[in-house]
Amino acid sequence: MSDLILEAAARAKEAGPGAINATIGVLYDENGESLIFPSVQQAMRRIDPENNEQDNSILGIASYRQAVERLLGNHPRIASIATSGGEDALSINLRLISELQPHATIAVPTPMWIKHADLSHAAGLTVVHVPYLKNGAASVEGLTQAIRSGIKHVLVQATGNNPTGFDYTQDQWMELADVMQKYGATAIVDFAYQGFTDEPEQDAFCIKTLAGHKVPILVAWSASKNHAMPKSEAIPYERIGLAAAMVQYQNQFHAFKRKYQNAALRRAAPPSAYGQRVVALVQQELRNEWTSDLREIRTQIDETRELLTHFLPEELARAFRGGRGLFALPDFKPEDVDQLRIRHNIHLPADGRVNIGGIPLQCAPKVASAMSDIKEKMT
Repeated sequence: MSDLILEAAARAKEAGPGAINATIGVLYDENGESLIFPSVQQAMRRIDPENNEQDNSILGIASYRQAVERLLGNHPRIASIATSGGEDALSINLRLISELQPHATIAVPTPMWIKHADLSHAAGLTVVHVPYLKNGAASVEGLTQAIRSGIKHVLVQATGNNPTGFDYTQDQWMELADVMQKYGATAIVDFAYQGFTDEPEQDAFCIKTLAGHKVPILVAWSASKNHAMPKSEAIPYERIGLAAAMVQYQNQFHAFKRKYQNAALRRAAPPSAYGQRVVALVQQELRNEWTSDLREIRTQIDETRELLTHFLPEELARAFRGGRGLFALPDFKPEDVDQLRIRHNIHLPADGRVNIGGIPLQCAPKVASAMSDIKEKMT
């Protein structure tokens, strides 16, 4: 997460309970409090937070890794390691690419989550930016052109695109998979929002499509949103994620397993055993309740998006219309963002990205009116 987003979130917190905090991609309830899924609360009550044993595996708790692997589609050859959130998982996978092919080039669509480029550079990769949008919609054209030009690695978001909210269609995933298969490219998939645009199985469509085309896949999966848990002094919870490699051959599976073991030996501390056990229990025994929680969240986000679209003028509404998940990226300049904060106590990051999950449903008309007012005055 960028420092600018954290700064915006800190200002929103300082502004008090009347502020609309649409900065960090965190879920809030109608009272502006961080939302915890009831299914996750049930699991938390049943697990001792003081039990930090790791089940004798440096790769993480087996039941946790197996639960997430099932969410990804249960690929027949998948190596994995528990991580401290999705960013940690992505960082590990990018470093593996660099180890396997020093000075490799990776295609990164833009607009993007700012850490995609930062983490790629930090791993020693050369980053080539390609356009993500064409005529206001998600497009794979930039990626397919990059692959045809010889680039062998691409970084893609599975669903719930951050920051635009516009995802590839199933046909576009099929087109991208065809080209990747033909040219022998590898996909690094950021999967931070499974279950936030559709049922979890449907949101894994891209993983299944790429795997079906025998495309090597490195997945960075996160539980931070779809198993949201509080963080407090009483509960030693840390962000939980999974780095996974889906490959075609047994020798590749063993090679990536060794790579993940080496990554585990290098890190300062393992990810939270408590968080892993909570996620595992949710998936093993509370799966129906969890999917119901996700449906409720999707409905809330979709209804808020629809209200914003209804009340906004067309020049702003098009950034929300047809999008899915938490985010939208209207055409706000930094000065627009400043005025929203100063005049209306509505807080966004400097790039204008909107976390729809941070806007209470009943506040959507007010937020739309404020956005319209600011845009009108600044044009």
